[in-house]
Amino acid sequence: TPGKLYTIEVFAVSGTGDNKTGSARESTTVRTRPLPPSNVTFPDVGINATTRLIVSWDASETECVDVYRLTIEDLKTKSALPVNRTNNASTTSEIISDLEPGRKYRIVVYAICSAVVRSESYGSEEREKRTQADQPTDLEEISATNTSVTVRWTPPDTGKFDGYKVSYGAPEIIQIDNTSVSETIISNLTPGQLYTVEVVAFSGDVDSAKDSQDVRTIPNPAGDINVPNDDDVTTRNITLTWEAATGGVRTGYEVIYTPDGGSALTTVIVPDGTTTASAPEALTPGKLYTIEVFAVSGTGDNKTGSARESTTVRT
Repeated sequence: TPGKLYTIEVFAVSGTGDNKTGSARESTTVRTRPLPPSNVTFPDVGINATTRLIVSWDASETECVDVYRLTIEDLKTKSALPVNRTNNASTTSEIISDLEPGRKYRIVVYAICSAVVRSESYGSEEREKRTQADQPTDLEEISATNTSVTVRWTPPDTGKFDGYKVSYGAPEIIQIDNTSVSETIISNLTPGQLYTVEVVAFSGDVDSAKDSQDVRTIPNPAGDINVPNDDDVTTRNITLTWEAATGGVRTGYEVIYTPDGGSALTTVIVPDGTTTASAPEALTPGKLYTIEVFAVSGTGDNKTGSARESTTVRT
């Protein structure tokens, strides 16, 4: 019976049947090993998952168990960490601290019946678990085109990791199996679209906490600017029309009027679907103006503009 204490006696005998006699007896007490703990799991650590593990288990079904012991081995260095021993059998979880980020450990949980002559009696259950790698930081966009963005990040400061995973809302994930690479190009994107890019470091099958950043591709440019007819040009105004941008996502267009030899006079903002604009304030008669039209997508810090189409027109 698991965990049962037995008295074992040994004596010599001589003869058989009615003529058999036995010597004095030597005896000892030995306990069978208890049933091991079961269902060893690793609940979510929350904060400090890079240096801590929580180990939980179901109690042994053997009555004699009065204490549990944990041993922890670093599978990379093959070194044992200090033993953690609980004080009583009612405690079925343990926090293991001061571990290395991204490192794999072997954890053995022993159920012990300690009130045994000469030695402890135990049953054990073991599992392997890896801590999270440290998080990459400072994710940023460093360049963008109509269909791609290039992002980079700062590698983790400490610990072991095998590479990075970069996601951007698509089913595909870019996996980089090289710890010295800290930037990547995300391709085949939609012009003018906003994407949330996330990067994690991975160690084995465990991902770090993520760093994220919103990035936007450049929208497709406006089409050709139409040559203004006589009705579109007056002494104080120039009305411009252009062909709509094709494909992708955009918020609208911006139109900039710049007088010859001067600085930009004004910017006109028109919504997507509108392909005409007039100067919002009076222009100078007989003055040559450079007029630029470009598509924009987004607002505020997330606004990007396309390449510019331009023409020169005199009032």
